[in-house]
Amino acid sequence: MLAAALVLVACTKDPAFRDAGGITVEASIGPLTKVATTGAASSFETGDRIAVYAWTGSATAVPAERVVDGIVNTLGGDGKWTPASQMRWKVGSDAHYFLGVSPVRAISDFTADAFALSGVYATDDLLVARKLDGVKPGSGAVALSFAHAMAQLTVNVKVRNEFGASPAVSVSVSAKSGATVNYLTQAVTATGDASALSLTAAASAPSGYTHSFSGIQVPQTGVRTITLTVAGKEFVYEAAEDIPLTSGHHTTLGLVLGKDRLELSGVSVSEWTAGTALSGGDASVTKINGHEFVDMGNGLLWATCNVGAENPWDYGDYFAWGETTTKATYIWSTYIWGDGTTFTKYTVDGTTVLEAADDAATANWGGNWRTPTDAEWTWLRENCDWEWTGDYLGDGSNKAGRIVTSPINGNQIFLPAAGFRGGASLYGDGSYGYYWSSSLYESSSNGARYVLCGSGGVGRNYDSRYYGKSVRPVVGDPLLPPALGDLYYSDGTWSPTLIEGKTPIGVIAYLDQLDPYDDEISENGTIVGGSAFEGHGLVLCLKNAASHVKWSTEEVSKFPGQEVTNVDGLKRKTSASGYTNTATLTSDAETAAKYPAAAAARNYTDLPAPAGSTGWFLPSAQQLVRIQESLGGVNVGDITWDGYYDTSHSGADKWEAALAKAGEKGTAYDSVNDAWLWYWTSSEEKYDFAMAMIIDATGTGMGYGFAWEGFLKGYQDDRARVRPVLAF
Repeated sequence: MLAAALVLVACTKDPAFRDAGGITVEASIGPLTKVATTGAASSFETGDRIAVYAWTGSATAVPAERVVDGIVNTLGGDGKWTPASQMRWKVGSDAHYFLGVSPVRAISDFTADAFALSGVYATDDLLVARKLDGVKPGSGAVALSFAHAMAQLTVNVKVRNEFGASPAVSVSVSAKSGATVNYLTQAVTATGDASALSLTAAASAPSGYTHSFSGIQVPQTGVRTITLTVAGKEFVYEAAEDIPLTSGHHTTLGLVLGKDRLELSGVSVSEWTAGTALSGGDASVTKINGHEFVDMGNGLLWATCNVGAENPWDYGDYFAWGETTTKATYIWSTYIWGDGTTFTKYTVDGTTVLEAADDAATANWGGNWRTPTDAEWTWLRENCDWEWTGDYLGDGSNKAGRIVTSPINGNQIFLPAAGFRGGASLYGDGSYGYYWSSSLYESSSNGARYVLCGSGGVGRNYDSRYYGKSVRPVVGDPLLPPALGDLYYSDGTWSPTLIEGKTPIGVIAYLDQLDPYDDEISENGTIVGGSAFEGHGLVLCLKNAASHVKWSTEEVSKFPGQEVTNVDGLKRKTSASGYTNTATLTSDAETAAKYPAAAAARNYTDLPAPAGSTGWFLPSAQQLVRIQESLGGVNVGDITWDGYYDTSHSGADKWEAALAKAGEKGTAYDSVNDAWLWYWTSSEEKYDFAMAMIIDATGTGMGYGFAWEGFLKGYQDDRARVRPVLAF
């Protein structure tokens, strides 16, 4: 541990002090041990102050009467420490015990001094020096080595560009801010309850991060929660084990934040200057505006609780449709928007969806929380598994309701059977749940749509607006079904046009719904990560993974019996899995080195493939033909062997138009000025030839033609390229 040395020197030159012994002070501090003012100062600074205590008797107890009682020494511009009053040895030969404290503070109990963090380095970085082996007058200088009593925590954050150019970012840690300090043992004991403690933003961040935050912390165990607030939304990291906060140690966490999750990128613990390691992992984004949610996989984030509830199994509050507060009686005469016949707002001839001001979710939770629409409830009802349970907690407390499980990601929410309120009474609780949508009943202004879930089933219905029903909030926009030409993003979502702040990585270029029997082409059923893959179709990458690359460095048949040797082979729907081909060609490092085109596709990371997809691979010839048909508007029946498509189809134009949605015109091909462009597939023609798609580029950007033929595997030229594909 780096330490500061405080030297107390007996002054014997002045005859007046020859008996009593005057004391002067010299102090220094080692490099990078003091953070009181700048966060990383290398020495004491002019104006710094230290308090010195000295006593005789026992090293284990500080008496009420002390030889030196907290005399403050201040560092001057000349580098000398000046005491506020003269410090003197006690006359005689008694052993003296010394204590130094910085910053200066009033101490009444040296074994249990109450300490509270202020959030300011200058007061929170408590330095303590002890000399308890007994020093006698005349034995020379007394050196006190300072050490940090508190811990330091730094959180470096990388906020990915999904959040825009410069979102507002803050960081807090859930920890105790109070303590008692025993200066004789230098033990620090945390006190009080944990709360959110804000960290201070640094002027700059280390390489690889966008923000850095730091703060002094009370040494303690049990700290696991870091909360990032970005653009008003909370993102929570929950460590799998305690974050080390130890006296004199500096813990640094690295966190990377994307739209849908927070990842631990690294942890180090040092003695304010190698230490232990903290195991990491991913942390889910769990709160928005202070309320937890679950991603059910269709673009919507569903709250885990009803409005007014603290736990998923609690009933929460009841609201009439279009009202934002609870009340004692739910009848037409207490309804604010009408009497059941005449309505002042929300009619089938006017506004039919709740506005934010009248939405109980928005009004009570704030932010972007809102009540789900009828269509959003319908998606949840028709696509998810709804399991009834009479004892959700499994403890005999009879918390009844439906457990809703997403078929997309397996995530779950619980909808308690909270019943409904009519008049002054509660009905159906424990047997049924009634959940308002934000949608007016389409046939009558006196009703609104809701979802009913009970032990007998789940259904959609409508009811009079005055009834009090539960509200389960959502955030986000529902994900539309994928469509050809949609942009596909690094978070596994898609959209018809570019969404600001998201990272596009490709375009949807083939959908199995258009040809449901092409399972191999869409990779459905392919074993990916130990299980059969289920998806929608294929995505064509925005960029090439490589150019000037060979298909292989050896002339052998890797897929005997699966060669594509004619037009029928290009149209074939079997032996068409590019993912399987690529996996075979890159099964180990030695094999991958022999097949650089497949390796380039599989190892492509510039545009990261999301979890849940197959990851990038080199498409088969059949897959690339279907992509041409889907994006290029070219009929597969027009294919000729060793020939061209009719250039009047302008198929490549449509590729380029789709790819240009990402704001990167020209990503369809490396150069429209090259007359010929070759794109490898993972399919073979024979032992020394592999299938390639050849583009005849006229240079106009408007008149491309396509050709297919076998191409020498060992061919290496600027025109031999790799364009990855993934299945999603």
